[in-house]
Amino acid sequence: MISARVFAPLLVLHAALVGAADKDKPLLADVADPRDWPAYGRTASEARFSPLDAIQRDTVPRLRLAWALNLDVSSASVTPLAVGGVIYVAAGYSIVHAVDAKTGKVLWRWDSEAVKQSGAKLRRGWGVRGLAFAQGRLFVGTHDGRLVALDAKKGAVVWTAATLPPDDTSYISGAPRVMNGKVFIGFGGAETIGVRGYVTAYDALTGQQVWRFHTVPEGASGGGVWNAITVDPELNRVYLGVGNAPPGAPTTPPYLNSIVALDATTGAYAWHYQTTPDNVRGYDAATDITLATLAIDGAPRKVLLQAPKNGFFYVIDRVQGKFISAQKFATVNWASRVDPSGKPALTPSAEGPELPGGAGAHGVSPQSFSPRTGLVYLPTIENPRDPKADVDSPGEGGSGFLTAWDPVKQRVAWQIPTPGPFNGGSLVTGGDLVFHGQADGYINGYDAAGGRKLWSFYAASAALGAPISFAVGKQQYIAIMVGPPSGVPGNAGAPMARFHWDYKLHPRRLLAFTLDGSAQLPPTPSPTMARPLDGPEVAVDPAIAKQGQAVYARCRGCHGAGAVAAGNAPDLRTLPSVINAAAFATVVRGGLETRGMPAFAEVSDAELESLRQFIRERARLVTRPDGVAPPPPEAESAPAPTTETEQPAEPPKPPGSLESAPPPQ
Repeated sequence: MISARVFAPLLVLHAALVGAADKDKPLLADVADPRDWPAYGRTASEARFSPLDAIQRDTVPRLRLAWALNLDVSSASVTPLAVGGVIYVAAGYSIVHAVDAKTGKVLWRWDSEAVKQSGAKLRRGWGVRGLAFAQGRLFVGTHDGRLVALDAKKGAVVWTAATLPPDDTSYISGAPRVMNGKVFIGFGGAETIGVRGYVTAYDALTGQQVWRFHTVPEGASGGGVWNAITVDPELNRVYLGVGNAPPGAPTTPPYLNSIVALDATTGAYAWHYQTTPDNVRGYDAATDITLATLAIDGAPRKVLLQAPKNGFFYVIDRVQGKFISAQKFATVNWASRVDPSGKPALTPSAEGPELPGGAGAHGVSPQSFSPRTGLVYLPTIENPRDPKADVDSPGEGGSGFLTAWDPVKQRVAWQIPTPGPFNGGSLVTGGDLVFHGQADGYINGYDAAGGRKLWSFYAASAALGAPISFAVGKQQYIAIMVGPPSGVPGNAGAPMARFHWDYKLHPRRLLAFTLDGSAQLPPTPSPTMARPLDGPEVAVDPAIAKQGQAVYARCRGCHGAGAVAAGNAPDLRTLPSVINAAAFATVVRGGLETRGMPAFAEVSDAELESLRQFIRERARLVTRPDGVAPPPPEAESAPAPTTETEQPAEPPKPPGSLESAPPPQ
C-alpha cells in the first residue's frame, strides 16, 4: 500500500559528463539551475516541473505576452529548451533555431534539409518533437535518420551519425536524451514488416556508436522506441517505452508494449514490464515515463510513473522492475480484472474493437509531476473513432481532459474538460500553477492543487506544444510553440478540423510570456472553415469511390481521416488539382517534397481515379448534402447553404487577442 506522503524526486549525477566543466555537471540532475530548461522534461526525471515561483496564484493575472516569433516550419507540437538566456527549438523536419529568450530575436537557424533527403520516409511521421543539450552542444534527430550534434553558440555541425538505414520506413521524431557523455536515440516506423526496433547510444563528444539494444529478436519486426526514453543518473539506467509489432507479425517478442530498463554504460538488459499483453495494437507503452520517489509502506521507494495507451496508470519499482499498482484513469475498450499478484489482467472487451476506437487514454502529449502537490498532470484523450479507419466521425465527436492524478491513492484529484479529443502537454511550476494548451487556441493556467482556472490567453493557433518555464535574470518566463495540428491530432479528421485551422493561413509561432509583458500578437487570420469544391468534371461512381477509400490510407496521415484536414496539410476536398485528372496525377506521382509531400510513383491509373473519386465523394457530402448539385457559379445569387456541422462551434475569436482572464470570482 502506498502511503500518502510523497517525497520530491532527487536524482543525483554519480558520474560527470565526459569532458564537461563543473558548471555543466548538474544540467541533467533534478538540482539543475532552476533558471534553465536544459532537457526535454527539464531534468532526468522527465517531471516537467520548474521550481520557479515568481509567477504564482497572486501574480498570474499579470502574465502577458513578452514576444512572439513566427517560424517557417511544418509542425509545432514540440518542447523547446532554454539554457543561459537562449531558447533552442527544433520543429518541423528538424529545423533548429536559437532565439534570444528575452527579446525573441533569432540568433541562428540550422536546417537539416531532411525533407530533401528523406525520400519515401516522408510517408511516415510528421516532424521532430524536441532535442537535447549537454556540454555546449545540441543533439537532434532528423527525419531521414541522422543524429546530429550542433555547436550551441554557432549552430555549426560538430558531428553526424547515420543511425537508420536509408531505404525503409523508419524515421526519427522523438527527442534524444543525454547522460554521462552518451546520447540515446530511438526511432519510429517499426510498425512496418521488415523494420526491427532498437535504441542506440553514441559518444556525445565523437559521435561514435557505443552500444545498440534491439527490442525484438533478429528477423522480427516492430518494437519501435519512437518517443519515451528516460535516463536515470542515480541508477545509471535508461528506460525505454516500446511500441507494437506490425499487423500480422508474430507477437512472441517479449518487449512489445513494454517498459524496458537497460544499463546506460553497456546497454545490457536489466528488466522489463509489459503493460499490455499480446501485442494488441494501439495500446503501446510509448508515452512518457516520469521518475519519482514515493513513500511506500513508510519508506521512500524509487518508482517510475507511466500512463500508456491502455488507459491504466502504472507505478513501477524502477530498481527491480516490480509492479506496485495500476488503476484505470480513462475509459477504454478493455475488460479488466486483478490477478492474485495484484497485476491488472487485460483482455479486449466484447463491447469494442481491439483498437482504441472509443478509447480514453494518454497520447504523445507529455505529462508533468509536481513534488509539491504529489500529482501528475495528465493530458487525457476521449476519442470516439477508430484512428486506423479512413471514414470520418462527426465533427462534434471526441473530447479531452487535463487530469490531475494522484499516483499514491491512484485516483483523480481533479479533472478539466478540454475541447476536441487532443490537447497539448502540461507544465507544473513552483508557483503551484499548471499550464496547458488546447486545440482551440487557448493556453490556460490552473491552480495545481484544485484545478481552478486562474489565467487564459488566446494564441490564434492551436496550442498543442508542451510549455516550459525559465528565467532570464530575475524575470520568469513561460514559453510554448503553437500551430495547426500535426501528427495524430492532424489526421483525426472532423473532430479536430472543427477548429478551422488552415495550414497556409495560421502560423507556427514560439510565444513567450512574462509578468507585465507588453507585446501583441502579429495580425492573424481568424479560424477559417474549409470550403470543398464542386464541379461536373468528376462523375462519382460509389463502387470506385469505395476502392479509393483503401488507397486513401496512404494519404490519411497528413490530409486527415475521411479527407477532412485539421491543418497539417491541404484539405484535398478544396483543391482544383483533384478535379483535374492530369494535375492530380502529376502531384501524386511526382510529389512536392520541398513542401513535405512525398512522391507516390507506384500508384496506378486505376488507383488514382478511385482516389480522386473518393475525395470528390467526400467533398459532395458538403456541397451536395441533399444529393443535388449546386448551380454553376455564374447563376448563384447567394452563397451556397452549409450544413449544420460546418458552422463554427462558437463565434470567431478576435485574431491576436491579448486578453488574459482574471481569476474567477
